[in-house]
Amino acid sequence: DRKPDVKTVAIINPDYAFGHDAAKIFTAALKALKPDIQIVAELYPKLGSPNYQTEISRLTTARPDVVFSNLWGADLENFVRQATPRGLFTSSQVILALGETVLQRVPLPDGVIVGVLGDGWWMSPDAKANPETVKFAEAYKSRFGEYPVFPSIKMANTLIYVKAAYEAAMQKNGGKWPTRAELADAMKGSKVATLTGIVQTRADNDGLVDQIVGVTLKTSAQPFPVIGDMVRYKGDSLLPQAGQDPLAWISTLKPEFAKGLPKPGSYKIGER
Repeated sequence: DRKPDVKTVAIINPDYAFGHDAAKIFTAALKALKPDIQIVAELYPKLGSPNYQTEISRLTTARPDVVFSNLWGADLENFVRQATPRGLFTSSQVILALGETVLQRVPLPDGVIVGVLGDGWWMSPDAKANPETVKFAEAYKSRFGEYPVFPSIKMANTLIYVKAAYEAAMQKNGGKWPTRAELADAMKGSKVATLTGIVQTRADNDGLVDQIVGVTLKTSAQPFPVIGDMVRYKGDSLLPQAGQDPLAWISTLKPEFAKGLPKPGSYKIGER
């Protein structure tokens, strides 16, 4: 939606299974939804690399319309700090799949597409509408000096989910401490309200969590970029059916699939 005329794409992901698998999924989705796109570079720097100048040189030389990356943590921070002065964020539309984690740490320009792993952003409409989430975010800020990033929110959500699973299992077995089998059975088909939304467990034990994506935006309310123009994709629209191979499922998608998804800017308080 932000760059409908995209023709060329480059990928820079960490050199281990997470990075390579993400590249396969991303490439498969591009081929299914926009077959004429050309991948002009696939770069896989080693995990923990302190220097990305070689990769940045290759990206700026290739001048792709879009750069996709699922670098994370300190790797992502180093990459952004080194790529910004070399103009990568102005020459290409950059997508940082896990970019929410660096918003408070590095000066990202406006217009960078950033993602959250799931729905765990403390400033999402659902989060801001939940008094418990607001309380958690402020307590976290008071203790650690910054607001929680999505890994912190996800851990808190996980504890909420596990607590609910134990309570459900014990309700079924008469209040006894549950066995692993009883706990697993209690999780199947469950829906649990968390700090940022609903997590649902399918019968095949896959968890369904919505996905938040947006675009960096500077505001007067915060000293760091926030996520604007947000969209929230339903978890069940992003996964294949139980037992179906993900890449095989992606290969069946048609351009019409993307047209049926929520549009950027559609995720607002009271609109889900």
